[in-house]
Amino acid sequence: MKIRVKNLDTEEVQEYFCIGPFYFGSYSRLTLVLGNPKKT
Repeated sequence: MKIRVKNLDTEEVQEYFCIGPFYFGSYSRLTLVLGNPKKT
């Protein structure tokens, strides 16, 4: 599954591959679920 994440600070959109509850990327899964992605 692919997740698209937008960095609110840089307006940059990145795509991450998700496998079950895990994902590859530098974003917190909790903030992804809340819909407000921020760099951890």
